[in-house]
Amino acid sequence: EQAYKVCIQSHWMSTTRLLSYLKMYESLCNNNSACKATEIKSVIKRILKKMSQSGNVVYQRALQTLYEKSKYNYQCDERYIALAYNFLLYYETCDGCRALIEQIDDRVHRCESAFRASYFMTLTRACDAYHYYSQAESKNGALGGGLLHHNERDIVCPVMDYVSSSDPSKTPRFKDDIQKIHSMVETYLDTHKEKAFLSAMQEPARFYYNLCNNIVYRDHVNVHGLNGYLCIIEGSLGCKLPIVAMKDDPDVYKGCCNHWKGLTRNAWEEVFSKEENFGKQYEGMTGITNTSSDATMLRSNVHGQRKAETFLRNIRNGTDARYDKHANRFAFFFRKEFLVKKMFEFLNQSEEFRMVSSTLFVLYKTCASIEDGEDILSWLYNNDDYILNIDRAETFFGWCGICVLDEASYDLMKYKQKNDENILFDVSTEPLGKRHTHKRFLSLHSVLPKRWRHDDLKK
Repeated sequence: EQAYKVCIQSHWMSTTRLLSYLKMYESLCNNNSACKATEIKSVIKRILKKMSQSGNVVYQRALQTLYEKSKYNYQCDERYIALAYNFLLYYETCDGCRALIEQIDDRVHRCESAFRASYFMTLTRACDAYHYYSQAESKNGALGGGLLHHNERDIVCPVMDYVSSSDPSKTPRFKDDIQKIHSMVETYLDTHKEKAFLSAMQEPARFYYNLCNNIVYRDHVNVHGLNGYLCIIEGSLGCKLPIVAMKDDPDVYKGCCNHWKGLTRNAWEEVFSKEENFGKQYEGMTGITNTSSDATMLRSNVHGQRKAETFLRNIRNGTDARYDKHANRFAFFFRKEFLVKKMFEFLNQSEEFRMVSSTLFVLYKTCASIEDGEDILSWLYNNDDYILNIDRAETFFGWCGICVLDEASYDLMKYKQKNDENILFDVSTEPLGKRHTHKRFLSLHSVLPKRWRHDDLKK
């Protein structure tokens, strides 16, 4: 099978919005005292009161259980949950709180893996609530700014190299624009990674177990099996998802196996690799009819492994090649032909992205061989059928420090300094320095509304 090349730079594969959020939680909690148990009970009651669910014992028990279990899990922190609850109280909508609490109640009373899923889901949803609330209060637009905008990074990419060498006085302005682009891309890639995980790992496994009439394991793929698949992706590609693997899960074999050995090539080519099925559950995919007895897609019955951590160790050591196909088919969705088109078309729906990309394109034209009359859309859609030019879009994203440029796209890039001497940046390699160098976060009260007083959370 053809080996697929990931078109984005490796640091985009290894970072997620959740990791940024966890750094924020750590900074805020280290610089501020945690809530007391009595205060947590008060916050929970106020969340339920806000939802008009003051007497809902089930909701109250779910939130209290999540907080209490976080105290005794070595990979969790009850202080983070306390802060998350306050974010939910002040920034999440009633419907959003209700949907989240119902998911918490479904998971928190079950096994360790399900509990951890509810823990990280709560942290993410709470920060998302603040993030989008702050956007609504600012002029930053629909996708940029907010919490992630406080999470400043040292940016090393061709556009910043060009600005710093040609006109250093404009560096802060263009750094802010690139920061916004990177924040939008990080948000999009989180969703793209999750969809790729569904299409290459989780849903083919569920489909495989369903064909084998193993309903128990089918229903545990997204609880235990996913921990093994997450380790396969991390060990092979260095990719992290906004889902944190439980690497010591003793029940990972319940839902994790070499499903691509058990499924035929037809299952991949006719169903799971199709763009119209990307990110869907197998029950709703085009090409699957009678899922209980489709002999054309079932090859053999295979067995799972015991520990997720074993996957990670063996794959990193190069001692287990059985799951190379899994990683390769995950990488299929990160080819430039697939990812660049989807990413640009999604981001271009945002008014802020259109504004920022147009501003950057003006600079791009001065250092590339592009006519002055061109705007970014006419340059990218340079045909009668109005089809996106993938190479040009990849080149622009590469200039912004997102894509790794292949040889064809690299030839399109010609940078010029003030003396009109051409300079070529080595955009085919990883940027120097650390992209995620986090400055000290603001104080806790700087990210919370003024009405948050001492009775809610101690300084």
